[in-house]
Amino acid sequence: PYLSKHPLLSRIKDDFRHIFLSICEAFMPQIYAEADVIFREGTAAECLYITVRGDFLLEAPTFMGTRSSRGCSTLALANTGVSSNSTIEEKAPPADVPFNGLRWLCEASLYAPTTHRRGLHTNSFADAFTLKPEDFANCVSKSPKCVSKVYHYAAEFVRHLNQQKDNLEIDCIPMTIAEAVSAKLENSPTGAGEH
Repeated sequence: PYLSKHPLLSRIKDDFRHIFLSICEAFMPQIYAEADVIFREGTAAECLYITVRGDFLLEAPTFMGTRSSRGCSTLALANTGVSSNSTIEEKAPPADVPFNGLRWLCEASLYAPTTHRRGLHTNSFADAFTLKPEDFANCVSKSPKCVSKVYHYAAEFVRHLNQQKDNLEIDCIPMTIAEAVSAKLENSPTGAGEH
């Protein structure tokens, strides 16, 4: 049920059920103890994380502004309570983002080389699922039409993130962005939204 909540994976499920099932099989369960470091700021993002249960802390970046100029980001796709329309003053220091339950982090790592802009650790016993980019690519490569759908989604997703590169909210991107990218492709003349 966690995977079909994401707009792209929901579309894959509807249009390419066998590929969706192989993606489900490619996710690896992860179990964390309290105070486990899941990833550190400045390290390569090597997979998509879906946090399921437990308390997590997405740490405030230590280098304000320097990492965004190199295109680095850690992406939290979820309902974090940060409005997609809210703004952060240029001099306001970024804050830690505590959360629990279902969140998508580092989705961009599936589509392009990415570096964590923030660290993530647990504040309790927690569990998550991870998906490596090569496993995702192997799954979707079984259908040229699925590859096309993912390619168009990924290109629009990364384009949108590049437009947001100077915004500190890039670390806490609401699921509405993934939904907007998916909806835009549904209505695009490229045919990427066709079944």
